[in-house]
Amino acid sequence: MEELFTNLYLLCANYIAGFLGALMMFIAIFKLVEHGKNPNDPRNKLSVPLVIMIGGALLSNVNSSISMFTATLTNNQGHCFVVYEEGEKVDEINPNGGNCYDQDGADLSPEMLKKLEEKEGKSLEIMKKRVRILFTCFSAIGLIYFIKAVFLLKAVAEGSSSTTYGKVLTMMIFSTLVMDMNNTMSIILESVKQSTTL
Repeated sequence: MEELFTNLYLLCANYIAGFLGALMMFIAIFKLVEHGKNPNDPRNKLSVPLVIMIGGALLSNVNSSISMFTATLTNNQGHCFVVYEEGEKVDEINPNGGNCYDQDGADLSPEMLKKLEEKEGKSLEIMKKRVRILFTCFSAIGLIYFIKAVFLLKAVAEGSSSTTYGKVLTMMIFSTLVMDMNNTMSIILESVKQSTTL
């Protein structure tokens, strides 16, 4: 299951997003040529191809774009894709080599940790693997919504969508936070701990 989400993420990030980014660049160039031919036409505003070019640039190297959003929001080096088993393509996904996710440092209640260790077999290992699958799933879903948000940005610029730039930016921010669920959960837990001590 984990391989499925990892491969889905790699497919979307390396091939689909790159192709869609190049497609958006060509659309932007076409719109720019249309604006040059008839600059007085209200359908051919100059802002439309510029916004589409920004969207194309975001999709052309989506891992760097996501890392930029994550570094801005969470003050970390980049997003943390939760997969760093031996033999996996970590360097393609993680800007920090996959050393960002540490399951051993997870805050488990002492009771739960004791129950998992007392059970025969590998209950703790199974739970860790399921958590990794969940975080990998979040990353893949977040990437898909990030790509969708970039295309909504294009639709808003063209005027073919009823949504606003603010909603699109919010969707980009939250999809980035979902992709970087490890750091997002750390920030939420730290905020809750600080607010309860007040």
